[in-house]
Amino acid sequence: MTARAVIAILLGAVIFLAVVIPVAWIINTKDWGVAMIFPAPFIVYGLMVVARRLDEWVRADPKRRRQP
Repeated sequence: MTARAVIAILLGAVIFLAVVIPVAWIINTKDWGVAMIFPAPFIVYGLMVVARRLDEWVRADPKRRRQP
């Protein structure tokens, strides 16, 4: 496992916790939290996009640089 993979896993876990815990807490404790169920699929999709970007970053070849 490379350093990039470890960094991506830790960063992904922090982002996941920073997003999911507040949303779940709001849904569970607030009267209006039921309305948070509607944007929940978009939140999950956003987390999936972040995970894909982190995966692309881990798999990127550092020797190949993009030429402008």
